[in-house]
Amino acid sequence: MPDSITKTLKHLGRLFISKPMAEPVDMTGRHVIVTGASPGSLGYETTRILAGWGAKVVATCMRNVPRMEAALKGDLSRRGADERNLTAHRLDLSDPESVNAFTAWYHDRYEGTLHVLVNNAGIHKKTLGPRKKLPIDSDGFEVHWRTNYLGTFHLTSTLLPLLQRAGLESGDARVVNVSSGLHDRVGNEDLFNDKPLHHSWDAYGKSKLAMIHMAFELDRRYAESHNLRAVALHPGVVMTNLTLPQAFGGRTGKALHRVSSALTSLFLLSPAAGAQTIVMCASRRPLQGGRYYERCAISEPSADSLDADASKRLWDLSERWVGTLPEPGGDEQGTRLTARRRSQGEYNLDNELLKRGFTPRPLTPAQRSALDTDGFIVLEEIIPPEWLAGLRQAFDTVFDREGDKAGVEVAQMEGVRRLADLVNKGSVFDAVYLQPELLTAVYQILQRPFKLHSLNGHDPLPGSGLQVLHADWGQPATPGGPYHVVNSMWMLDDFTQTNGATRCVPGSHLKPGRVTDHVTDRMADHPDQVYLTGRAGSVAVFNGGLWHSSYINRSDASRRALHCAFIAREHPQQTNQREYLQPDTAQRLSPLARYVLDVPR
Repeated sequence: MPDSITKTLKHLGRLFISKPMAEPVDMTGRHVIVTGASPGSLGYETTRILAGWGAKVVATCMRNVPRMEAALKGDLSRRGADERNLTAHRLDLSDPESVNAFTAWYHDRYEGTLHVLVNNAGIHKKTLGPRKKLPIDSDGFEVHWRTNYLGTFHLTSTLLPLLQRAGLESGDARVVNVSSGLHDRVGNEDLFNDKPLHHSWDAYGKSKLAMIHMAFELDRRYAESHNLRAVALHPGVVMTNLTLPQAFGGRTGKALHRVSSALTSLFLLSPAAGAQTIVMCASRRPLQGGRYYERCAISEPSADSLDADASKRLWDLSERWVGTLPEPGGDEQGTRLTARRRSQGEYNLDNELLKRGFTPRPLTPAQRSALDTDGFIVLEEIIPPEWLAGLRQAFDTVFDREGDKAGVEVAQMEGVRRLADLVNKGSVFDAVYLQPELLTAVYQILQRPFKLHSLNGHDPLPGSGLQVLHADWGQPATPGGPYHVVNSMWMLDDFTQTNGATRCVPGSHLKPGRVTDHVTDRMADHPDQVYLTGRAGSVAVFNGGLWHSSYINRSDASRRALHCAFIAREHPQQTNQREYLQPDTAQRLSPLARYVLDVPR
């Protein structure tokens, strides 16, 4: 039997089954954002229910915000709920300035407290049949893709640090993406090619497939580390302001909407019934993340939406797109957000680096957030294969040449092949301490001019390598900074838990004092430790205040790494390059390299 007939019969069968209802939950103390909450919408009903259960809800819409706010407060008051639980604000997901202004306003109004983000807003432009060309937004994207997916991803990215903090503090934060059963009209290949879609249902379905990928990837990235769970859902076939009015447009759509309202209960769910799965996903505790829900229960999405590689690829592309958006501005709220971001190092860099020709590689919002909250990121496979091969060869050559003297410039360790002062051991190492993503991340952490601290090598032999948990900054830590040291781990071989990948304790750079103030046995496994694993060619970057250590190499192979550390310019280097710099090294240094090494001409 064709899938379309099967789905139709399934839907008709459900018309005669009782509609599932979300169990009431006390939401007192929870802060929620619901996008797309105009009257007659799923977002409106979701807001009404959650605010009625005690949540502090900010509802958004693009037009006539006072009308939405008045209607919602009236409904809450009539039901005996506190209308003060509801606040309304304008938000246009297709406009970056609107997204930035909303985020700035929310941050200031609620002091950055956010537990639940319900991404419900979306558009479906009027079209019942194929078109030669679907509408294009002002920045060149098809309108459904630009608003429903890209705009939602932008909003979620800007609010991600708030959700991560709430997850860590409360143990439960979540993102709820409202998708659609229409997501299976297209496949993953449609997400990554430029082939135009000629039917609005296909374009709408494409944006909804992307919403599922986004939810699943967000859950994979942050569920364990931040207690931040993400889900996608199909609310059912619902009579909302996205159906007949937009499908036909104008007076025809409005007339048909009025005529059809009497039949809604027979053939389509009401917005209140359709909102039940959204409400359940936003409120039920515990909730299984990384899943697709329908009729208040886990359901099965399309096979394409379960492709984790496609989810990751789409996420990475979307993050890069967000990084191209202009700085906020234009109104007072946007200006405040710009000032706050500059103070957090999102846009500024050491001018001395820039004057010497450095071109920064902007970090994504998620990477900036991870550096601030977790204290580390892994830049996956950023070392090109040819350079990686050269670094491996140089590592072994230097060690063979220096023999039992290898590493003496800094320290030698039993059971570890150590190298030191690699700045002076070959030109293949020159680009290590100038890598653009690395230097951008260093400034994000230190927030002031810095220089190279040291460039060393580390290879724990089989059965060796375990160190005590420690921080690279020897003084008591001050939560929130200022920070003083940044380290990076260049993975010349695959880093796995088996071969002794570096262990660290996420967020430990935010704890006051010294490691010994919190940990009795620093050789033992820490209950919160994770491993900085990655493919050869990846680079882990971490705050020098983070508790970390090398681990036991339980394999029978090498686990070579370069340790490239940086320190704020007011402090002395571990390897003083003014003393160690060799004449042949000095001859090849660019002005940028001299500045990073702190060796004036």
